[in-house]
Amino acid sequence: MRLLITGASGFIGKNLLLKLLKCRNDTEIIATYNRSEDFCTFLQKNDLDNVNAIKVDITDLCAVKEAFRKTGNEFDITVHLVASPAEIRLSAKEPQEDLRIATYSLLNIMTSTKTRDLIFMSSGAVYDGHKGPVSPTTPTDPSFPYAISKLTCEHYVKYAEKYGLIDNYVILRFFGCYGPYESPRKIYTALVKNFYLEGKNEFTIIGDGNNLIDAMYVDDAMEGLAAVMRSSIRNVVIDFARGTPITINELVTKVGEILGKEKITLQHTARPVEYISFYSTSKQMEKLFGFKPSTPLKTGIWKLARFLEMKEKSLSTAVH
Repeated sequence: MRLLITGASGFIGKNLLLKLLKCRNDTEIIATYNRSEDFCTFLQKNDLDNVNAIKVDITDLCAVKEAFRKTGNEFDITVHLVASPAEIRLSAKEPQEDLRIATYSLLNIMTSTKTRDLIFMSSGAVYDGHKGPVSPTTPTDPSFPYAISKLTCEHYVKYAEKYGLIDNYVILRFFGCYGPYESPRKIYTALVKNFYLEGKNEFTIIGDGNNLIDAMYVDDAMEGLAAVMRSSIRNVVIDFARGTPITINELVTKVGEILGKEKITLQHTARPVEYISFYSTSKQMEKLFGFKPSTPLKTGIWKLARFLEMKEKSLSTAVH
């Protein structure tokens, strides 16, 4: 099997490659990356010798065509993970760049390769503006740039299937995950660093903290993604959520308790760039792909804590 993973040097990409390492050995993996300076080191360190890493800016059509001219452009499955480096945080300030990266990268891949099954990692952000339960049947009319670009890409995926650029697709509206290799600015890593590594008893939340979060542990997310890849079910839009939403205030308090903080002080400031008041379930994923997230928050937090602790010790040893 030939597998293409775009944006493989990111949080999801790295964890997916580690997941695939434990699976079949007859898979040829092409993994694209662009700005990462440590991706090849990551591959070597984790014995991912079946991965052919291609450094290419996939928003550049000529560069993409040249890259796949060398590697071959036919794939059984493409997992498209590319997202704007700015992501949600800066998309409101740089909407042109967010839209350019999201749409150009997707269109360049779909027009430069021949893919049987495209798995597109969209976002639950497309439900921007809704409150309460949502599902793929819920009308979408987001006003936030990151959500607009994700929804635009969904339409392009459907266009590509309709006009023969790809054979099939699965669109996953992902509600997020946490774990090793995520960005230090993400809340789960920030909480572990704050309470566990630095021993602090207070945490500052952007906004009032009553907005919702519903992230699963990354191992669960990779199992769910692998289940989609193994399945023959195609041409569907799926909510990829844990299905246990809690407020940011509740999350911070629970993580503090898990990490041994009997009493913590919450501070609030400014307003988040994205305020989530909607939530979904894992029922679709369970019904169609036999997948349901299973890692408790406590287990996931401690796994992340041990990973960050080992990473910090490794960096300290390297310095000395």
